[in-house]
Amino acid sequence: MKRSIKKFVAFVLALAFSLQIISYAPYNSVSADEDYTITSVEEPYDDDYYDYEDTSTYDERGFYLYGDELLGYYGEEKEFIIPDDLGLTYVSLTYNEYVKSVTIPEGVESVYIADLWNLETLNLPSTLNSLSIEWCESIKTLDLSKLDLTSLYISECGKLENVKINKAQSVTFDTLPSLKSANIPSNTKYFYTYNTSLDAVKIASNNVGGYSIKNGGLYHIREAYDGGLVTALEAVDPDITTLNVKKGTTVIDNLYLSGSYYKLETVDLPDTVEQIAAYAFYGATSVKSVNIPKNIVSLGAYAFTDTAIESLTIPASIEYIHGSCFAGYKGKVSVKSGAKNVRSYKDGIYLVETQYWNNNKTVYRLIYYPTDKTTVEFLKDTYDIGEKVFQNSSVKELKFPEGLYWLDLDLSNAKSLTSISIPASVGYIGRDTITSAPALINIKIDENNTDYTVVDNCLYDKAMTTLLAVPALTEEVRIPEGVLSLGYYAVSCRSIGNEYDDPDNYKYIEPTVYFPKSLEVFDWYGFSFGKAYVYADTPMAYCLASRNQEYRNWYDDDEMYNYSRLNYELLDSNADLLNGIYVVDSVSVKKGKKTLDAGLEYGVSMPEGVIKVSKLIAGNNSECQVTFSSSNKKIAKVNKYTGEIKGVKKGTCTINVKCTITNGKKKSSKTFKIKVRVKA
Repeated sequence: MKRSIKKFVAFVLALAFSLQIISYAPYNSVSADEDYTITSVEEPYDDDYYDYEDTSTYDERGFYLYGDELLGYYGEEKEFIIPDDLGLTYVSLTYNEYVKSVTIPEGVESVYIADLWNLETLNLPSTLNSLSIEWCESIKTLDLSKLDLTSLYISECGKLENVKINKAQSVTFDTLPSLKSANIPSNTKYFYTYNTSLDAVKIASNNVGGYSIKNGGLYHIREAYDGGLVTALEAVDPDITTLNVKKGTTVIDNLYLSGSYYKLETVDLPDTVEQIAAYAFYGATSVKSVNIPKNIVSLGAYAFTDTAIESLTIPASIEYIHGSCFAGYKGKVSVKSGAKNVRSYKDGIYLVETQYWNNNKTVYRLIYYPTDKTTVEFLKDTYDIGEKVFQNSSVKELKFPEGLYWLDLDLSNAKSLTSISIPASVGYIGRDTITSAPALINIKIDENNTDYTVVDNCLYDKAMTTLLAVPALTEEVRIPEGVLSLGYYAVSCRSIGNEYDDPDNYKYIEPTVYFPKSLEVFDWYGFSFGKAYVYADTPMAYCLASRNQEYRNWYDDDEMYNYSRLNYELLDSNADLLNGIYVVDSVSVKKGKKTLDAGLEYGVSMPEGVIKVSKLIAGNNSECQVTFSSSNKKIAKVNKYTGEIKGVKKGTCTINVKCTITNGKKKSSKTFKIKVRVKA
């Protein structure tokens, strides 16, 4: 950096610090070619953009009003009667432990009530068309029979037993464990229920939405994608253990059976079922048996994730299976012979596809592989692998086949996988393929691959300009000179295993990272580490120093700051650091006056990454202690620590600036001289 530029930078820093306006914005990336921006904390106020009048009011009655909306009641009346002269159209009442009864006046069209824990009685106006009630644990009865509702939503009301509805176009019952009686009227077009007894719900026989309940299942006749009508199973009673799906059902929808609410163990599907949709049995840990009907056509994503089903047999009628259909499924899957679009090979199941852009070539996508197998042999012309096929795999080594292009895998629980080999054909590797594998220690890439290479078991682009991914077990990362950019979270602290379920095998890896001088571009917060080594006056040094200053500003408590700050040291020698210090050449001051704002303190410019030691700033990176002394105190005096100069009498003298660098255990010093001229 030229001396004139350094003088300018020192001046700007002096001005910024004296006014205390420096704010480091979290840039998306930092580049060595960019100027570091100093901006004010006080953003300009745009009167035109924020041209509105805040008319919200709190009054002595405990009302929070905004125009024609009541947004809260903070009083202690047990019987809360809202005055009818407020002209309200919307009422929101939340978090009040006193109210037991609410009366809402005519004219109100929409009501939202939540966390009125002692609410027992709700009196509603005939003008109401939308009602939402959540977490009201004391209410037992809702009589809505005089209302014509557009929307009704009731959730987590533990004691609610009876709901009377006359008209409601949309109805949702979510977790109403005590419900004994509720009716769904004929005009209801949408009905959804979760963790609520279907025995308590009665649906009008002439319901326009096509809903009905039978044997613990909620069915819906709805329009299909091709314009026809299908019958779909959309919900299940939480208390049944066996579900016999009614004949004529063609779609099993997302039943949302996760959690401890549901006791369902066995599902018997009729031959009419053609589609098991995405997330159909997702998280249904109690489900142990589901038969796949002989006319099944498609299986959706995550359809069997985390179920307890030991085995599934897919009929030859199958035409499509999503690549994540069996994600997290630990049972066995087999496909009957004769399936046109699905093929079995060496324990794996593949979806058969045609590449029309490649002379109608037949290729294969691996969508399932048993979790207990320790080896794998891929089918020739495998071009893709489902993201979670090897998530829980016992395979020790994955040698991916030539012809594979896209490689984006979740290997988060593949505890036996130590080695992967990537062919020349792969043109995309997702970061998680490398970073999620808990035991991966060996990565090989074919030397003919034109997009990627591996150095020290870390993934780089072929030109060695970008670090893309580092295996989770890596404890030390040395990024070579010449690397210009850092992939998003390519380097980061990693959790291996589950701290609570398996504490003996849990590890938390905090890598030590050596960043090169050449690194220019990286996401401001897109990395983490245990300790870093950087060079001064680099974008990374600037980033780490400014982030530590951010944490210092956020945390007044030293313990909190020390816990949060980034642990880094500089790789430069002390001589390099001392040579990088800039001190102003000269300064003028009037007799009897002092330099402004201890200005000389900011006339000493440190290399980026080095901090000056004071009582307010303590770092774990390289530090520079600066002290000042005068060659002639009869002409000018100087504060030893702040550098503030006071003119005593007309003349010139020298201020000695001693800079002592402490880098690790090494300490070195250099003294700079400033010419001081005292004017009369």
